This record gives sequence, C-alpha cells and structure tokens, in this order.
Amino acid sequence: MTFTNVYKDRSDFDFEVGREQLHLRDGQYTGVDALVREDTGDFLSVVTPKYQVVTHKEANAFAEKLFERNNLNYEEGHISVNEKGTKFLREFRFTDMNFNPGTFESTALDYNGREDTHTPTVILRNSYDKSSSLDFIFGGFRMICSNGVIIGDTLQRIRYKHTQVPDFPKIGRQLLEGLENTVEGFKKTYTELNAVHADPYLQMLMEQQLLSAKMVAIMQEMAPDGIRVEHNKEGEIKLVEALPNLSAYALMQIVTEIVSHRTRKYSRAVQMQRQLAKVFTVS
Repeated sequence: MTFTNVYKDRSDFDFEVGREQLHLRDGQYTGVDALVREDTGDFLSVVTPKYQVVTHKEANAFAEKLFERNNLNYEEGHISVNEKGTKFLREFRFTDMNFNPGTFESTALDYNGREDTHTPTVILRNSYDKSSSLDFIFGGFRMICSNGVIIGDTLQRIRYKHTQVPDFPKIGRQLLEGLENTVEGFKKTYTELNAVHADPYLQMLMEQQLLSAKMVAIMQEMAPDGIRVEHNKEGEIKLVEALPNLSAYALMQIVTEIVSHRTRKYSRAVQMQRQLAKVFTVS
C-alpha cells in the first residue's frame, strides 16, 4: 500500500462515501458502481455490487471509541492519506504500556539493547480502490527517532476483505486481547533471542534475500565486532557471518533499525518489517 502522503488534517479521511450505479447511455446498468466523496463529489473508484463500503471515518471512529471506552491512552503516530483519499493508514501508540528491556538482567552482548523502548501499537489501514482490505495490524514497535519498527513475533493482523461485513465487536475483543499479550510477547522475544547466537538468523536473512549488499555493509559498520564480511575479487559478497559475541536479539535490532531508516515509504517499511518478524519468530 505504497503512496504519496498528502495528509494535513482529519478532513482528508473523515468524510462520507456515496455510491452510484453506472449506466450506459441507453440506461442499461453496467453491473458496476462508482464510489464518490460526499463532501467534494470527487470520484474514488469503481466497484462491484458485492463490494462492502467501510469508510475511513467509520473505521477510525471505531478505533478511537474502543480505546477511549477502555481507558487506553494513545499517542497519535503516523497518518497517511493519498491525494484522492482512497487510501488511509493510521498508527495508535500506547506509550503507557511501554516495556524497556533494560529493566531485565542479561549477560548477552547486545547492540544498545538496554536503551530500547518497545511500544504496543495498532495500525489501521483501509482503501476504497481495492489496494488493501480493512486491516488492523498490531504488535510491538521499537521506537527509533521518529520511526516505529516492528519487533519479534508480536505482529498480528485482523483482516476483512471488502466483500465481508466487519464484525466490529469481535475486532474490538481481538484488539484488546492482543494489546494485553503484546508486552508479554516483548519479554519473551527479548529473553529467548538474547540467549542465542545470531548467525543462524543471519543466514536465514541472506538465504531469503532480505538483506541487500548495501544493508550488509551498513550492518558491518554498525557492529564491526559482531559481523564479518568477505568479498571475492569482483567485490561481490562471498561470506557474511555473525561472530560469537552477537546475539540474535542484537541482530534483530540492527536490521530493523537499518530498514526503518533506509526505507522512504512508511507502508513499505511496515511490509519489510513483517518479513523480518517471521525470521525472528519465538515459539
């Protein structure tokens, strides 16, 4: 769901959507409908009669009311809306539930492990042009500068295709339960990955081609005592190896930080972090 963000204020997504049947000049129904903005009359997309409209306004209001009703204070994170208003993405960050690994004893050599803050986060996204379903992605984010980075196996997704009618009460229960479990997921991820060597995970990242040559170079620069790289005569990477003093958790920190800072599109960064999260899954 990559697009140019033009978000300025709530009016960019907080609007009603109308629906009109499309007919030929002779009056014959074409079998498809047009979605239009009720506030401006602008065309949004063409959909079939089976398409279930869930507005950005409705989904956002549901999330806000759910969290407020359950006394869950949130900070407004990243918000994205494309030029036509067909695509929408918003973060809700629950900083009152933050977890800092520095409060736990560890003998592993981490990459700034004790400085991390992990924040339970919900990402809401929706579209009118079938580029995405109605999604609630939730899990743990590691806060780096102004970016949020998905960590470990705490990332989960509630998805409703636009041919389905969303069960908002069920979604609410799932979100609340997921947020409660997220901090425990942080602790488990930190404890288990901090105790094992990074190299098996590094090799999986390389085999799945999730790391470019440029990313490998940055990794070595960030952790020169933890990662060894060899090149052939042509300058191509011949070997990438994690040294014994680098834990799997430390490696996860390094690669997620690189992805967050080197990926310009936020939605693309989220997609890449979901791929990385699968590699570092804790059972």
